Amino acid sequence: MCGFFGIVSSSENILSYSSQIKSALNSINHRGPDQKDFFFGKKFAIGCVRLSIIDLSIQGNQPMVAKNEGIVLGFNGEIYNYKEIRRALVSRGYKFSGFSDTEVLKNSFLEWGNNCVNYLRGMFSFIIWNEKKKELSAFVDRFGIKPLFYIKYNNLLILSSEIKAILAFLPDEKKINEKSIFKFISRGWADTNEETFFKNIKRLPASSLLNFSLNQIKVKKYWKLKFEKTINFDKKNFSKIFKENISLHLNSDVPIATTLSGGLDSSSITSISSDLLGKSKSPHAFSIIPPHTVDESKLINEMIRNLNIEHTYCNLSEVNIVKTFDQVILAHDEPFLSSCAFYQYILRKLISELGYKVLLVGEGGDELLGGYRRMIYPYLYSLKQEGKNSIINSTLDKLESFLGIPKKDAIINFSNYSRMIEVGESGQENIEAYSYLDDSFLKKYHALLKAPSYPIKKGRKENRFLSHLIYHIFDRDIPYTLRTEDRNSMAHSLESRVPFLDHVFAQFVFNHNFVEFMYEGINKSMLRRSMLGNLPNLILKNKKKYGRPGNNSYFVYELLCEKIIRMIDSDIFDDFNWFKRNNLKSRFLMDKDAFNEKSSSFWFRYYVLGRWIALKIA
Repeated sequence: MCGFFGIVSSSENILSYSSQIKSALNSINHRGPDQKDFFFGKKFAIGCVRLSIIDLSIQGNQPMVAKNEGIVLGFNGEIYNYKEIRRALVSRGYKFSGFSDTEVLKNSFLEWGNNCVNYLRGMFSFIIWNEKKKELSAFVDRFGIKPLFYIKYNNLLILSSEIKAILAFLPDEKKINEKSIFKFISRGWADTNEETFFKNIKRLPASSLLNFSLNQIKVKKYWKLKFEKTINFDKKNFSKIFKENISLHLNSDVPIATTLSGGLDSSSITSISSDLLGKSKSPHAFSIIPPHTVDESKLINEMIRNLNIEHTYCNLSEVNIVKTFDQVILAHDEPFLSSCAFYQYILRKLISELGYKVLLVGEGGDELLGGYRRMIYPYLYSLKQEGKNSIINSTLDKLESFLGIPKKDAIINFSNYSRMIEVGESGQENIEAYSYLDDSFLKKYHALLKAPSYPIKKGRKENRFLSHLIYHIFDRDIPYTLRTEDRNSMAHSLESRVPFLDHVFAQFVFNHNFVEFMYEGINKSMLRRSMLGNLPNLILKNKKKYGRPGNNSYFVYELLCEKIIRMIDSDIFDDFNWFKRNNLKSRFLMDKDAFNEKSSSFWFRYYVLGRWIALKIA
């Protein structure tokens, strides 16, 4: 795992920027404290920082150069099948000086060019400069786990693992993208496309290849998650594939930790990892239970007893809330949506302080396998589309324990969902923010207010449920989730791995008949059935779905109350016509007195936005 900052010039000599490039790379030293180096050519330069995980020797250092071929590589991530690819390349006559996945990646490019990405199984962003062709290729993995940001500035293309390095090089580019601000504050959307919160800085989306040649940028997709096959669930086969996937994610030359929330996803990863690594190398599990959120310690403690592994609870008693809050904003470069990001940051800090460099987390399990309550209605709708009425009825009969509502209410909700889809309404869950926004701001971006929360492209008649999952994975939830995971972990020089977002495993999951995903009204039914015998019944039979740790209401009405009042009274937003100013303070006090949960999401984002402007823009 690493970080890089690269720059390509279509005309002038790049050497004139050497001091600025070095300063820019310094801003992301946290991504790779183990090694730092640079390559300077006439038209291309790159600086890399390394977090040593695979092959800790100098043979894995970056930038990696193939002098004879004129190739320079900067790589961030892990190639989990690097040993398999290495054997294939050796059989083709390639020689290796070490055992790193970086060297495997370099030789893969020499053998297959841009098509090398089709052989890779892992999380990655990397850039390769071809001196002979005067051409740069940049790649992001299939789910966008590892970030890559870029900006075209006059005759320069600048690329980096984090936005802060680009801003260190181009401080005048701290220009707000107001459209991103509107989506964030009104609908709670972030990272939904290639746009960032900065007007001219873009992110390279998941599954994308960027080519830069002759001063032109071309971006294209190289992979797509499909759902054409309809195999039925087989416990033995699913367990085998899942275990093989976890095994690949355990490739490491340093000790491994896991997060343990008490939920099915993190418990499954921790259980299989412990089994594969054995008692002497079992992962150390870490948990955090923030105040005023659901206490899952009973489930967590059951897992600890079951596996007999090392475990640590994060102590929040000595955390400076306000100071740490600003640290999280600075780590992210962009505003974050909820208090969950704050608590993730604290937990990953602890994990790093205790000497761990690799962390396995359960992010992506809900989106890939059908874990959220809101997914049940698209599931029922797809059953309806295919005329599976008997399955609809049996599913409705068993939904109460999952949804926490009577069957009659589930039927009403399903009817409302069906009507919403058929008339094309937006399906937005929380519209509280609208009443706090300036009328001119609302009018300017009116189209965004009407945009469907989970649309299907016009003219497509694909399965509503599977399309819903794909939209979660590539547009709505996972891009933001992966951003928070990357920034929170790498801020502490910690590599976070997400086994559920492995493209081979994901395609295997999507090859199943969609009925299997929430079979008999049980969320994540396939994973739940496959883990029978591996997890305690207390966890397997727990169908309740809790949100990620954190409580926005507690944050804004208790921890940050005085800070928010001072922010309302300040001039921080005077240059922006975003909010209604005349009664904002009284509205906040009313919401505080009522402990208004829906409005707390708006106030949380309001505070984050104000601090972001103060820290990053002003």
